[in-house]
Amino acid sequence: MTISPPVQNDTALEITEALKKVLPQYGIRVEPDVFNPNTQGGSRFTDQHSFRNRKDPNNENSTRTRESTWSGYLPASLRASRKNLSFRTDSKAVELIYQTDLPGGQFLFGSQKPKVVGVVYIKENSRYTVFARKQVILSAGIFGSVEFLQYNGIGPSDLLNSLGIPVVSDLPIGRSIQSHQASPMSFVTKKQIKFDADNCGQNAEFMLKTPFAQGDSNDIQVEVLSSVLLDSTDPYVDGINPGYITYTDPALVGKAYPFISLMITNVEPTDRGMINITSKTYGRPVAIDLGWTKDFTAFVGGTEFFKLLHAYKTFRSIFTGDNDFANEWIEKEVIPGPATGSETQDYHDALTTAYRMASIYHMTGGVALGVATDLKGRVKGVDGLTVCDNSLIPHAPNANPTTTMLALCEYVADQIKLRK
Repeated sequence: MTISPPVQNDTALEITEALKKVLPQYGIRVEPDVFNPNTQGGSRFTDQHSFRNRKDPNNENSTRTRESTWSGYLPASLRASRKNLSFRTDSKAVELIYQTDLPGGQFLFGSQKPKVVGVVYIKENSRYTVFARKQVILSAGIFGSVEFLQYNGIGPSDLLNSLGIPVVSDLPIGRSIQSHQASPMSFVTKKQIKFDADNCGQNAEFMLKTPFAQGDSNDIQVEVLSSVLLDSTDPYVDGINPGYITYTDPALVGKAYPFISLMITNVEPTDRGMINITSKTYGRPVAIDLGWTKDFTAFVGGTEFFKLLHAYKTFRSIFTGDNDFANEWIEKEVIPGPATGSETQDYHDALTTAYRMASIYHMTGGVALGVATDLKGRVKGVDGLTVCDNSLIPHAPNANPTTTMLALCEYVADQIKLRK
């Protein structure tokens, strides 16, 4: 994967420059090099860095585009030159083909375990079959890989038996799902803040270590969205998360708004959930339970809320306290906002969090490495099947899991190439 080095946003906003000056008063250091492996512990603040491909690699001011695994690992030049690489677009794999599905298949390969030898996929309502000379590699993401494996008889035997699906391998597929939990905090500013096309309104971030962190790593990640009023982290339009709508809304570019918001995310969750198919018919809705408590009393007495409450108090003291930054820039807090009536501030924060908290799609788990697979990603109980995606990650990393997933899948790919 060849991409340009990470660069700071071109726009150094006046508000974040003012914010930096007061942070040491609150035990938060300003870290200029977010990628320095020697400065990863404790609470810190950094300007937002972005990975972008430059049109001209030698020109830092050249037009840049956001990188993806598609363009990074399979650029057009490679796709054109690879004679052993074929794509089937608008297609969906639905079934694994086992050796026993073939006439005389139980005698062909000499395997003592069920062996995966191919895949059935659907394109334009027609079924097609492809066979693997060595193995099948599944990379369908948290939901897709779990659904596909369970439907094909690889999963918890009690679930599969209840749906009438023959059990091929009894494994905890769809278990130990984790997701980062986010809740918003927003302020009205005394000055208008320009929304810039380069920073997308998102120009800085905090890594916060609370008293509830496990070890020295941070357990809270906070994205700073200048000029944006973030009142929810839950999608209100299908496929669009308001926390990231700033990436895709050109109507905002060049305008100025009197807001600054924080997306406060618990990146060290202790809750674990599950994903289950609900029918033996492929493609029916799956049941997703992230493991988050639905009981308010249990929620406010739990570690997950204590982490977020600590973050609320920390940032409230910075953004509305008696310091040069707050006095110059902040008009008032609007989310969660001050408590009203007889309620305490902690109770008000708890209500806000319970109402607004949502996943930010940093999903991990479901086909845990070393549990449902061996340490090379090979699914246990069957031959010829390897998984390579976020579902392998057994414990959520304390940041966006993309880089962890890329490193893990590069390792799995290397192991695949070593096999005969």
